[in-house]
Parts: sequence; structure tokens; C-alpha cells
Amino acid sequence: MYSKVILRFYNGCVIVPTTGASVKNSDAFDGSNSTGNRGRGNPSFGNMTPLDLTKSPPRSPSEELAGLIMLPRMIDIARAKLPGGAVGEYQIGRGMSGVVLKHFRLTADEFIGIVARANDDDEVLATLPGGPGQTDHSKLSSFLKGLTVADVPDPFKGEFQSFYGKNLPADRLLLDVLEEGDARSFPRKPDGDSRSS
Repeated sequence: MYSKVILRFYNGCVIVPTTGASVKNSDAFDGSNSTGNRGRGNPSFGNMTPLDLTKSPPRSPSEELAGLIMLPRMIDIARAKLPGGAVGEYQIGRGMSGVVLKHFRLTADEFIGIVARANDDDEVLATLPGGPGQTDHSKLSSFLKGLTVADVPDPFKGEFQSFYGKNLPADRLLLDVLEEGDARSFPRKPDGDSRSS
């Protein structure tokens, strides 16, 4: 399955999921046009606290949920899209998050809807297609862990370079680039914690 995804990633097709547009930092989520949990459960908002990603970064791209890297970070970015949150420079549905959304056959808006209706990470996981423990994410995680600067598709290189820099080595892992971007945007406090309390 991921050999096809690799080809599509190299060709730039998987960066924006084919099931829908990405959600950029200027897009607000109000739940009005989202199928969120695909008709399951209550359409009202859950108890996820909105995050302000202008004050602290989302979780590390290497952090895992059910063996899948990027998922906790994506949940944080989706929480920043909720009323009262602030997404800052972060976006969802492009790059590595676009690959994860394609894996679940979700649009960015659908994923944000799932997060909006959830009370915690476990409920997000339970609502994702396949449910908890029913899908093996190890191949996708391995694929994501191996992506490098050289894998960024040509149509997105200019935007990528304007944000992360033009002189990154081609073999630099994208996970490391994301971590470094967070560290640059949110320098560590003296106690070693970059997240606000």
C-alpha cells in the first residue's frame, strides 16, 4: 500500500489529500459543514480544551498514539482550530498530516470534527476509521519516519524553504525539521519546558 503512497508523495499528489482541501491557519472550524464523525454520535462539541499554538507548540511529531506518529500533534493542531483556540502558523492536511489523513480516508475538516466531538485522545482514536487496535499503523509510521527534505514535492519546496530554510541537507529527516521549527518558534524556558502552563 505505501509503495503507491511513496510514489504519490514524490509526485506531490498526497500532500493535499484527494478527499478534500487542507485546512490552513486562516480557516476557522465551527462544525457547520463537517461530517466529523461520519454520522456517529452527538454532533455537539466534546470536552477537548482549545489550544493556543501561538504560545506553545503542539506535541512532538515523533510522539505516538496507537503506534502512529504525528497523530498526537495533529490532534493538538485540530484543538487549536476549535472556538477559543489559536492555530498560529500551523496547518493540517498538507505535508505529513496529509499522508495520515489519506491513510484514514478523511479530509482535514472531518478530522477536526472528530476532535471537536471527542473528550480525549482515546475518543479520537476510537472514532477514526478502523477504531483503536483494529488497524496496524506501523508501516505508515515507518514511512513517515523515513521522509527527508529530498521527499518534499517540487510544487511545495518554495513554501517549505521559506519557512524552514533553503540550506537544509537533502537527507535531513522531516521529523527533525519539524522539531527544529518548533524549538526555533518556542525557545525553551530555563526549567526546560517550552509549553505554557
